[in-house]
Amino acid sequence: MALLKTIHVEQLSVVGTTQLETLGALRFSEDGLKAYRYCKAAEAILQGDVVFQQPLGTLYHITKDLTDDCPLVAGVALYSIANASYGWVQVAGYMPTIRDDAGVGLKGALTGHATTDGEASDDDVTNKEHLVFGFALSASTTFVDDNDTTLDCCAGYLHNCLYKP
Repeated sequence: MALLKTIHVEQLSVVGTTQLETLGALRFSEDGLKAYRYCKAAEAILQGDVVFQQPLGTLYHITKDLTDDCPLVAGVALYSIANASYGWVQVAGYMPTIRDDAGVGLKGALTGHATTDGEASDDDVTNKEHLVFGFALSASTTFVDDNDTTLDCCAGYLHNCLYKP
């Protein structure tokens, strides 16, 4: 039987240039309702950014740039992560701050925004159902991130991220 590792919420905010976990380490919230992956940022990532696997890059190196090479959302950044630094992305469960295009509606199917880096969209997903990484639990609103930047976001439930458990 495999042992599921949990992580305390305080540990999720630790970001920096020193690698503290194995890249790709999977951890669960203490209640088991959320899952997280440890990643390295290939560029500066903002809190709430929708992130993708770096194209043709090393596994668990993330970018906010959607490309045709890897259109599946890897997760959503819990905190801002500087370029070439390490941090956690959420890959499953309730997420209160998913950056979006200010047009997401309640119950919208979320995909990576086709043209704006780091954002989600609930535009028509016909023939793109496989790219849906979650569902909006609120319409778009704004939040102030950990860098005091006001960003558009929605709350949502993540369920089909590339880095899912």
